[in-house]
Amino acid sequence: MLIYALPLLPWLLPIPFLWQLGLAWGGYLCLFYAKDRFSIPWWVLGLGFVPLLLRLGEPAILADDYLRYLFDGKLLLKGIIPYGKRPLDLPLFARHWVPKPEIPTIYPPLAEGLFALAAWSGSGLAALRLLNGFGLLLFCGAALFTWGRERGKQAIGLTLFCPLVQQELFHSAHIDAWVLPFLFLALGLMLRGRAWGAGVGLGLASLIKFTPALVLLPWLMRLDAPARLKASLGFLGVLLLGFLPFYPLHPFAGLLVFYRSLDGVSPFYLLLRLALDQDLARIILAGIGLPLGFFWLWSKPFLQEGVWVLGLLFLITPPGFPWYLVPLLPLMREVRFRYVLFFLVPLHFAYYLSSPVWLAALASLGATLFMREQYESSIAESST
Repeated sequence: MLIYALPLLPWLLPIPFLWQLGLAWGGYLCLFYAKDRFSIPWWVLGLGFVPLLLRLGEPAILADDYLRYLFDGKLLLKGIIPYGKRPLDLPLFARHWVPKPEIPTIYPPLAEGLFALAAWSGSGLAALRLLNGFGLLLFCGAALFTWGRERGKQAIGLTLFCPLVQQELFHSAHIDAWVLPFLFLALGLMLRGRAWGAGVGLGLASLIKFTPALVLLPWLMRLDAPARLKASLGFLGVLLLGFLPFYPLHPFAGLLVFYRSLDGVSPFYLLLRLALDQDLARIILAGIGLPLGFFWLWSKPFLQEGVWVLGLLFLITPPGFPWYLVPLLPLMREVRFRYVLFFLVPLHFAYYLSSPVWLAALASLGATLFMREQYESSIAESST
């Protein structure tokens, strides 16, 4: 089982970070193409959590989102709801260390509850990392529930051993880890015909982060009309229960300001920004994305469509942060992903290398091939 150690060992070696990242992706590449040649023992899956424990006290590398998480958590512990409040307006709580202090919080209520739990523990970044580890443990159970023993173990392995998880969720502590258990619990319930529960699970995923949860919406469209109605009611009911108490505080205001102000790292957006200003680049991205969305609507919704929607939203919006694509990882056992590493690897390096043009171009080419592959696969599926 040495092949499963290859993506993990670089994080434990005393070498520069970019070498760690490159070797980890190289090991994952070996694992990705050898995944069907042998089964995974249960104990091997536990290795995926070892680097989390060994790197628990390390400082974050080029990551500051966790500071905002902890700031929001401290506000909640003081009885202050973060929605609609800028850190700049709260000098007693927010000094120079809060990222983007001019923007109110952008995170949904369930995520805010996790931030409060981390702040209450007093362990800071370490607490957030451990919380993400617990979220990934819950995901392991959801994956086994969804796909059964062997397929579930494959999905877990392709997720835990990926450098996106090891670096962005376990080390940088991005909260996307908690999208996974709710998202794949919803998928498992949908596959068992439990439409109401599937909608509730999707709603809970959306109360952690909005964009990754959209991967499941086209899957729900496969349901017949009565089941789709139940799923929609479950989904909307959870969102209403989550957001309605905070509606007077304008919980979405920060998200709109964040999106309009962000000069992100999406590869297509970076290439457009070489010659265009922010607003024009955004307009062109939308002009590309809307026709692609219509192409999706013409095909039969299936597993590939969930991948298509998430990839499309990722590519036509400026942020382009690589950890937004974590929900793709458990699907790599189920869907054709010939070009996915050609897309993900340069994208991940572009983020840490301040997005050089050649990496953005390479990621854009890989993303184009990846999206074409998913669309052709979905069309082939709908014709059978």
